[in-house]
Amino acid sequence: MQHNISKVTKTILIIELCLAFYMIIVLFSSLYDDYQVESYITEFDQKNQEIKAENEKLKDELEYFRSPQYQDKIAKQNFGLVNPGEEVLILPHPDDSQNLNLEEQQLSKKLVYYENLPTYKKWWYLVFHK
Repeated sequence: MQHNISKVTKTILIIELCLAFYMIIVLFSSLYDDYQVESYITEFDQKNQEIKAENEKLKDELEYFRSPQYQDKIAKQNFGLVNPGEEVLILPHPDDSQNLNLEEQQLSKKLVYYENLPTYKKWWYLVFHK
């Protein structure tokens, strides 16, 4: 049993297969383009939300900086202004020796040592150990 297929039928069949293959390629490329557009939209929505959150934060900061409490605080810190009825207290640092660097600490130790020496030893160091 042999099938006789004419050349015209073969040609039409080949053209139909090529057309179907082309349509499948176009369909998948269209689906891929849609996927890319959706991913871009999602990415930009996420960035938009981040920018909105940052914008809200900056608005809150601006509102704080414009508030009378902040302006009063800055006036007190930078210009030493005092509201009527307020008093300024200046508290000393608990230990100023912590702020000294190593050389200054060694120098202060030597000074304390020399201050505690008897007077004749101080003269001895002054004359012979310049």
